[in-house]
Amino acid sequence: MKPTLSIIIPVGNDQEGLRMTLTSLKKVASFAAFEVLICNDGAHSAIQKIALEFECTVVNILPNQGSYFARNEGIRKSSSDQIAFLDAGTQVSENWLIQIISALERADYVAGAIQHPVANLANACQVFQCYFSFPVREFFEKDGFGPTANLAIKRSVFDSLGLFDGRLRSGGDNEFGFRVKKSKLFIQVYNAECLVVHPYRNLNELIRKKIRTTMGMRQVKKLYPEIAAKIKSDWLYFARILFPKKAFYILFPTKTMSRYYQIDFQSVPIMVRLKVFFFIYFFKLFGLYARLIPFRRPDALEWDEAGNSL
Repeated sequence: MKPTLSIIIPVGNDQEGLRMTLTSLKKVASFAAFEVLICNDGAHSAIQKIALEFECTVVNILPNQGSYFARNEGIRKSSSDQIAFLDAGTQVSENWLIQIISALERADYVAGAIQHPVANLANACQVFQCYFSFPVREFFEKDGFGPTANLAIKRSVFDSLGLFDGRLRSGGDNEFGFRVKKSKLFIQVYNAECLVVHPYRNLNELIRKKIRTTMGMRQVKKLYPEIAAKIKSDWLYFARILFPKKAFYILFPTKTMSRYYQIDFQSVPIMVRLKVFFFIYFFKLFGLYARLIPFRRPDALEWDEAGNSL
Protein backbone atom coordinates (compact mmCIF):
# COMPACT_ATOMS: atom_id res chain seq x y z
CA MET A 1 0.00 0.00 0.00
CA LYS A 2 1.33 3.41 -1.00
CA PRO A 3 2.00 5.93 1.78
CA THR A 4 -0.12 9.07 1.77
CA LEU A 5 2.95 11.27 1.48
CA SER A 6 6.65 10.85 0.74
CA ILE A 7 8.83 13.36 2.60
CA ILE A 8 12.27 13.97 1.11
CA ILE A 9 15.05 15.55 3.16
CA PRO A 10 18.44 16.12 1.46
CA VAL A 11 21.30 16.53 3.90
CA GLY A 12 25.06 16.94 3.76
CA ASN A 13 26.53 16.32 7.19
CA ASP A 14 24.13 18.37 9.32
CA GLN A 15 23.56 15.81 12.06
CA GLU A 16 21.99 18.21 14.56
CA GLY A 17 19.69 19.71 11.94
CA LEU A 18 18.51 16.31 10.70
CA ARG A 19 17.74 15.10 14.21
CA MET A 20 15.83 18.32 14.88
CA THR A 21 13.68 17.88 11.77
CA LEU A 22 12.94 14.20 12.33
CA THR A 23 12.05 14.83 15.98
CA SER A 24 9.53 17.50 14.93
CA LEU A 25 8.01 15.12 12.37
CA LYS A 26 7.66 12.41 15.03
CA LYS A 27 5.59 14.81 17.12
CA VAL A 28 3.20 15.41 14.22
CA ALA A 29 2.30 11.78 13.44
CA SER A 30 3.57 8.25 13.40
CA PHE A 31 6.02 7.59 10.58
CA ALA A 32 3.70 4.76 9.57
CA ALA A 33 1.41 7.44 8.11
CA PHE A 34 4.02 8.63 5.63
CA GLU A 35 7.38 7.76 4.08
CA VAL A 36 10.55 9.68 4.98
CA LEU A 37 13.56 9.48 2.68
CA ILE A 38 16.89 10.88 3.85
CA CYS A 39 19.04 11.72 0.82
CA ASN A 40 22.49 11.38 2.35
CA ASP A 41 24.56 13.59 0.04
CA GLY A 42 28.09 12.37 0.63
CA ALA A 43 27.06 9.05 2.23
CA HIS A 44 28.00 10.18 5.74
CA SER A 45 27.89 7.31 8.24
CA ALA A 46 26.62 9.56 11.06
CA ILE A 47 23.69 10.72 8.91
CA GLN A 48 22.82 7.13 8.01
CA LYS A 49 22.87 6.18 11.69
CA ILE A 50 20.42 8.97 12.62
CA ALA A 51 18.13 8.13 9.70
CA LEU A 52 17.97 4.46 10.65
CA GLU A 53 17.38 5.40 14.29
CA PHE A 54 14.19 7.15 13.13
CA GLU A 55 13.34 4.25 10.79
CA CYS A 56 13.72 6.33 7.63
CA THR A 57 14.70 5.16 4.18
CA VAL A 58 18.30 6.17 3.39
CA VAL A 59 19.41 7.14 -0.10
CA ASN A 60 23.21 7.35 -0.10
CA ILE A 61 24.87 9.57 -2.73
CA LEU A 62 28.62 9.42 -3.29
CA PRO A 63 30.34 11.65 -4.09
CA ASN A 64 28.45 14.74 -2.97
CA GLN A 65 26.32 16.03 -5.87
CA GLY A 66 24.31 18.89 -4.36
CA SER A 67 20.83 19.17 -2.89
CA TYR A 68 18.83 19.15 -6.15
CA PHE A 69 20.57 16.04 -7.42
CA ALA A 70 19.87 14.50 -4.01
CA ARG A 71 16.18 15.47 -4.15
CA ASN A 72 15.89 13.87 -7.58
CA GLU A 73 17.32 10.63 -6.23
CA GLY A 74 14.75 10.79 -3.44
CA ILE A 75 11.92 11.31 -5.93
CA ARG A 76 13.04 8.27 -7.89
CA LYS A 77 13.13 6.12 -4.75
CA SER A 78 9.85 7.42 -3.28
CA SER A 79 6.57 5.55 -3.65
CA SER A 80 3.79 8.07 -2.94
CA ASP A 81 2.00 10.16 -5.57
CA GLN A 82 2.41 13.16 -3.27
CA ILE A 83 5.89 14.39 -2.39
CA ALA A 84 6.96 16.97 0.20
CA PHE A 85 10.39 18.50 0.62
CA LEU A 86 12.00 19.74 3.82
CA ASP A 87 15.49 20.92 4.71
CA ALA A 88 17.48 19.51 7.61
CA GLY A 89 17.15 21.94 10.49
CA THR A 90 13.56 22.95 9.81
CA GLN A 91 10.86 22.06 12.33
CA VAL A 92 7.32 21.42 11.14
CA SER A 93 4.38 23.06 12.88
CA GLU A 94 1.72 21.03 14.66
CA ASN A 95 -0.71 21.17 11.71
CA TRP A 96 1.87 20.92 8.93
CA LEU A 97 1.06 17.37 7.81
CA ILE A 98 -2.71 17.93 7.82
CA GLN A 99 -2.33 21.21 5.95
CA ILE A 100 0.00 19.75 3.32
CA ILE A 101 -2.29 16.80 2.56
CA SER A 102 -5.35 19.06 2.51
CA ALA A 103 -3.67 21.56 0.17
CA LEU A 104 -2.61 18.79 -2.21
CA GLU A 105 -6.25 17.77 -2.57
CA ARG A 106 -6.95 21.00 -4.46
CA ALA A 107 -3.55 21.87 -5.93
CA ASP A 108 -0.58 20.24 -7.64
CA TYR A 109 2.15 22.49 -6.26
CA VAL A 110 2.04 23.87 -2.71
CA ALA A 111 4.50 26.46 -1.41
CA GLY A 112 4.45 26.51 2.40
CA ALA A 113 5.41 29.32 4.74
CA ILE A 114 8.88 29.41 6.31
CA GLN A 115 9.60 31.49 9.38
CA HIS A 116 12.41 31.93 11.82
CA PRO A 117 11.81 31.56 15.58
CA VAL A 118 10.37 34.65 17.26
CA ALA A 119 12.95 37.37 16.70
CA ASN A 120 14.71 39.38 19.34
CA LEU A 121 13.98 42.83 17.91
CA ALA A 122 17.21 44.14 19.45
CA ASN A 123 19.26 41.60 17.46
CA ALA A 124 20.12 43.10 14.06
CA CYS A 125 21.26 39.75 12.64
CA GLN A 126 17.93 38.12 13.45
CA VAL A 127 15.94 41.08 12.12
CA PHE A 128 18.03 40.97 8.93
CA GLN A 129 17.16 37.29 8.40
CA CYS A 130 13.47 37.88 9.06
CA TYR A 131 13.64 40.49 6.29
CA PHE A 132 15.65 38.63 3.67
CA SER A 133 15.63 34.88 4.26
CA PHE A 134 12.19 33.54 3.45
CA PRO A 135 9.57 35.96 2.11
CA VAL A 136 7.87 32.94 0.51
CA ARG A 137 4.64 34.73 -0.30
CA GLU A 138 6.62 37.37 -2.21
CA PHE A 139 8.58 34.67 -4.06
CA PHE A 140 5.35 32.90 -4.98
CA GLU A 141 3.33 35.93 -6.04
CA LYS A 142 6.13 37.51 -8.07
CA ASP A 143 7.95 34.49 -9.49
CA GLY A 144 5.67 31.50 -8.96
CA PHE A 145 7.92 29.37 -6.80
CA GLY A 146 8.40 28.25 -3.21
CA PRO A 147 11.71 27.25 -1.58
CA THR A 148 12.33 23.53 -1.28
CA ALA A 149 12.75 23.97 2.48
CA ASN A 150 8.94 23.59 2.59
CA LEU A 151 7.38 22.52 -0.69
CA ALA A 152 4.93 19.83 -1.79
CA ILE A 153 4.43 18.65 -5.37
CA LYS A 154 2.36 15.87 -6.93
CA ARG A 155 4.29 13.19 -8.78
CA SER A 156 2.25 13.94 -11.91
CA VAL A 157 4.01 17.33 -12.15
CA PHE A 158 7.43 15.65 -12.26
CA ASP A 159 6.13 13.03 -14.69
CA SER A 160 5.02 15.80 -17.04
CA LEU A 161 7.81 18.38 -16.67
CA GLY A 162 10.80 16.37 -15.48
CA LEU A 163 12.72 16.56 -12.19
CA PHE A 164 14.75 19.40 -10.68
CA ASP A 165 17.81 20.39 -12.64
CA GLY A 166 20.41 18.33 -10.81
CA ARG A 167 23.25 20.46 -12.19
CA LEU A 168 22.20 23.41 -10.04
CA ARG A 169 23.71 23.92 -6.59
CA SER A 170 21.34 26.82 -5.88
CA GLY A 171 18.23 28.28 -7.51
CA GLY A 172 16.75 24.94 -8.56
CA ASP A 173 13.48 25.68 -6.75
CA ASN A 174 13.21 28.97 -8.67
CA GLU A 175 13.86 27.27 -12.01
CA PHE A 176 11.38 24.44 -11.37
CA GLY A 177 8.66 26.84 -10.18
CA PHE A 178 9.20 28.88 -13.36
CA ARG A 179 8.79 25.67 -15.40
CA VAL A 180 5.52 24.81 -13.64
CA LYS A 181 4.12 28.32 -14.00
CA LYS A 182 5.09 28.52 -17.66
CA SER A 183 3.40 25.20 -18.47
CA LYS A 184 -0.01 26.45 -17.24
CA LEU A 185 -0.94 22.81 -16.71
CA PHE A 186 -1.00 22.70 -12.93
CA ILE A 187 -2.57 24.51 -10.00
CA GLN A 188 -0.04 26.30 -7.78
CA VAL A 189 -0.95 27.69 -4.37
CA TYR A 190 0.75 29.36 -1.43
CA ASN A 191 -0.49 28.13 1.96
CA ALA A 192 0.57 30.08 5.05
CA GLU A 193 -0.82 27.31 7.30
CA CYS A 194 1.75 24.81 5.97
CA LEU A 195 4.34 26.31 8.27
CA VAL A 196 7.87 25.26 9.15
CA VAL A 197 10.36 27.06 11.39
CA HIS A 198 13.91 27.52 10.13
CA PRO A 199 16.77 28.19 12.58
CA TYR A 200 18.76 31.40 12.37
CA ARG A 201 22.13 31.21 10.63
CA ASN A 202 25.33 32.56 12.14
CA LEU A 203 27.43 35.14 10.31
CA ASN A 204 29.69 32.62 8.55
CA GLU A 205 26.68 30.62 7.37
CA LEU A 206 25.04 33.79 6.03
CA ILE A 207 28.17 34.71 4.10
CA ARG A 208 28.46 31.24 2.57
CA LYS A 209 24.79 31.32 1.64
CA LYS A 210 25.14 34.72 -0.01
CA ILE A 211 28.05 33.53 -2.15
CA ARG A 212 26.33 30.24 -3.00
CA THR A 213 23.00 31.79 -3.99
CA THR A 214 24.60 34.59 -6.00
CA MET A 215 26.72 32.13 -7.97
CA GLY A 216 23.71 29.86 -8.25
CA MET A 217 21.65 32.57 -9.95
CA ARG A 218 24.53 33.17 -12.37
CA GLN A 219 24.38 29.49 -13.25
CA VAL A 220 20.58 29.63 -13.68
CA LYS A 221 20.97 32.65 -15.97
CA LYS A 222 23.62 30.84 -18.01
CA LEU A 223 21.50 27.71 -18.46
CA TYR A 224 18.05 29.33 -18.77
CA PRO A 225 17.90 32.48 -20.94
CA GLU A 226 14.16 32.89 -20.31
CA ILE A 227 14.77 33.19 -16.57
CA ALA A 228 17.81 35.39 -17.20
CA ALA A 229 15.55 37.90 -18.93
CA LYS A 230 13.66 38.37 -15.66
CA ILE A 231 16.78 38.90 -13.53
CA LYS A 232 18.58 42.21 -13.40
CA SER A 233 21.88 42.21 -15.26
CA ASP A 234 25.23 42.10 -13.48
CA TRP A 235 25.99 45.64 -14.60
CA LEU A 236 22.68 46.89 -13.25
CA TYR A 237 23.52 45.05 -10.03
CA PHE A 238 26.80 46.94 -9.80
CA ALA A 239 24.97 50.23 -10.36
CA ARG A 240 22.47 49.44 -7.61
CA ILE A 241 25.03 48.46 -4.98
CA LEU A 242 25.05 52.05 -3.71
CA PHE A 243 21.26 52.32 -3.68
CA PRO A 244 19.69 48.95 -2.80
CA LYS A 245 15.94 49.51 -2.66
CA LYS A 246 15.36 47.10 0.22
CA ALA A 247 17.92 48.87 2.38
CA PHE A 248 15.84 52.03 2.31
CA TYR A 249 12.63 50.08 2.93
CA ILE A 250 14.07 48.92 6.25
CA LEU A 251 14.67 52.54 7.29
CA PHE A 252 11.20 53.65 6.22
CA PRO A 253 8.97 50.58 6.59
CA THR A 254 5.34 50.62 5.51
CA LYS A 255 2.34 48.70 6.80
CA THR A 256 2.14 46.72 3.55
CA MET A 257 5.53 45.13 4.32
CA SER A 258 3.82 42.94 6.92
CA ARG A 259 2.11 41.14 4.02
CA TYR A 260 5.41 39.46 3.17
CA TYR A 261 7.48 39.46 6.36
CA GLN A 262 6.98 37.78 9.73
CA ILE A 263 7.67 40.84 11.88
CA ASP A 264 6.33 44.39 11.90
CA PHE A 265 9.39 46.43 11.00
CA GLN A 266 7.74 49.60 12.24
CA SER A 267 8.09 48.14 15.74
CA VAL A 268 11.84 47.56 15.35
CA PRO A 269 13.93 50.24 17.11
CA ILE A 270 15.45 52.73 14.69
CA MET A 271 19.02 51.97 15.85
CA VAL A 272 18.49 48.28 15.05
CA ARG A 273 17.08 49.22 11.64
CA LEU A 274 20.21 51.29 11.03
CA LYS A 275 22.37 48.27 11.87
CA VAL A 276 20.33 46.14 9.44
CA PHE A 277 20.76 48.89 6.82
CA PHE A 278 24.56 48.58 7.06
CA PHE A 279 24.27 44.78 7.27
CA ILE A 280 22.67 44.90 3.82
CA TYR A 281 25.66 46.76 2.39
CA PHE A 282 28.01 44.33 4.13
CA PHE A 283 26.39 41.37 2.37
CA LYS A 284 26.28 43.25 -0.92
CA LEU A 285 30.08 43.10 -0.85
CA PHE A 286 30.01 39.31 -0.70
CA GLY A 287 27.42 39.25 -3.47
CA LEU A 288 29.75 41.43 -5.53
CA TYR A 289 32.64 39.08 -4.77
CA ALA A 290 30.56 36.11 -5.98
CA ARG A 291 29.64 37.93 -9.18
CA LEU A 292 33.28 38.79 -9.91
CA ILE A 293 34.53 35.20 -9.48
CA PRO A 294 33.46 34.12 -13.00
CA PHE A 295 35.20 37.14 -14.53
CA ARG A 296 38.43 35.86 -13.00
CA ARG A 297 37.57 32.18 -13.51
CA PRO A 298 34.79 31.76 -16.14
CA ASP A 299 34.22 28.08 -15.27
CA ALA A 300 33.82 28.69 -11.53
CA LEU A 301 30.29 27.33 -11.24
CA GLU A 302 30.87 24.41 -8.90
CA TRP A 303 30.84 24.33 -5.08
CA ASP A 304 32.00 22.15 -2.28
CA GLU A 305 29.74 21.16 0.64
CA ALA A 306 30.45 24.40 2.48
CA GLY A 307 29.36 26.51 -0.49
CA ASN A 308 32.87 27.52 -1.51
CA SER A 309 33.75 27.90 -5.18
CA LEU A 310 35.91 25.07 -6.46
